[in-house]
Amino acid sequence: MLNHASSVVAFSPPPALLAGDGGLLDLAEPVEDTRVILIGADTLELMCALVRRGCASAATVRLGERCDAHAAEIAIVPHLDSPACAETAVAQARRALVPLGSLVVRLAHDRHGIVATAAETALRRHGFSAIRRTMLGSDLVFTAELPLYGRLAAA
Repeated sequence: MLNHASSVVAFSPPPALLAGDGGLLDLAEPVEDTRVILIGADTLELMCALVRRGCASAATVRLGERCDAHAAEIAIVPHLDSPACAETAVAQARRALVPLGSLVVRLAHDRHGIVATAAETALRRHGFSAIRRTMLGSDLVFTAELPLYGRLAAA
């Protein structure tokens, strides 16, 4: 089930949430005139922040739900906390993104690097490139790009 936001929602998230998610949105690059899909639970505050930044279309999908193919230029997974979730979220993002789309994945509290290893493996397995790691406070954030493959690449 996709939830769409097409107008500004009168909602004020807690300042602490805005600070963390603001940094996450900064890593997603400019979102103006862009279609963004949020993958996971508790994404309402982040969707509101996207709308305030001028995002053309923001949609949410729960982890494991089927999403429309090629529905977004940017996919954001704001909370990733297990290796199994990493594989599921990256597969969903791969389906949702258009060629040359980008993905931002935040890992919370991964002290031993198990989730980070699973996330990076899933990113490579699903064809993402330009994989970068960034620290956002105490959280690790991966950014990656989906390359252009197929008939369009040869045109």
